[in-house]
Amino acid sequence: MCRQTEREWMGGEYFSTTNKDLAVPNFQEIAVAYGLRAVGLRSRDMTNSMMNYLLDTEEPSFLEVFINPDAEVIPKVKYGRANEDGFPYLSEVELKSNMMIPLWKV
Repeated sequence: MCRQTEREWMGGEYFSTTNKDLAVPNFQEIAVAYGLRAVGLRSRDMTNSMMNYLLDTEEPSFLEVFINPDAEVIPKVKYGRANEDGFPYLSEVELKSNMMIPLWKV
């Protein structure tokens, strides 16, 4: 999501989302240090088994979800647009039919 913003607003100049610029702690080790059961989800294929593992106990647990750094948030609302007017954009007719209040244009 952050890289998406850097791509869209900064022309693909990655100022704060590369390994050389960003130090990320091992969150699972931190969770274990606090007495939590901790696991990492690295693949969608593991989602059900991982959730069953975590929910199979009354102990506090920590789940770290790893996503592709280039994953994009879709749909998303761009600055200055109505919440119903998220990207990818609807036709104006469909947008108006989805609005809870009249569409306001700047």
